[in-house]
Amino acid sequence: VTRQEAEKLAGAYGMRYIETSARDAINVEHAFTELTREIFALVRSGDITIQEGWEGVKSGFVPNVVHSSEEVTKSDRRCLC
Repeated sequence: VTRQEAEKLAGAYGMRYIETSARDAINVEHAFTELTREIFALVRSGDITIQEGWEGVKSGFVPNVVHSSEEVTKSDRRCLC
């Protein structure tokens, strides 16, 4: 799909649109950060209520290795896997 189609669809559903590329590591980290901030704000405001047994929001996880998108794009390495 084109960028315009994606933006139109996101707008129709009241969603944000962030163009990303997992292949080139462009905006992937930014997209997850923004999504996490928005979810946290909704939990804090009470718009999302955490219920018993629901595992949709986790806290405290820190990955062993953190790669920034800049590291990936500066090197010849294409994948973090």
